[in-house]
Amino acid sequence: MWFLLNLSDTEPISAIPAFVSGLAALVEIRFERVMPADSVTPFAEFSYYQLEHLTERALSEQPSDETLWKKVDRLADFVASRSEYSI
Repeated sequence: MWFLLNLSDTEPISAIPAFVSGLAALVEIRFERVMPADSVTPFAEFSYYQLEHLTERALSEQPSDETLWKKVDRLADFVASRSEYSI
């Protein structure tokens, strides 16, 4: 599960609460306009069964315990208090 937070230009990184920065990886992302390619590269879509297998594998290899969900809840509450975001 990923949450992306975008700080305003006037808000310093030090304004992020300690519990958020303890869970976060700070990455500076720069966006730019990209023109469509002249040709499209074909790709194979995942089938339902492939997605089901990947989900089962992810859950077995990366179990989510109660502690993790409490951290996610705190993070979601923090984000919701600053924007119209909700899960």
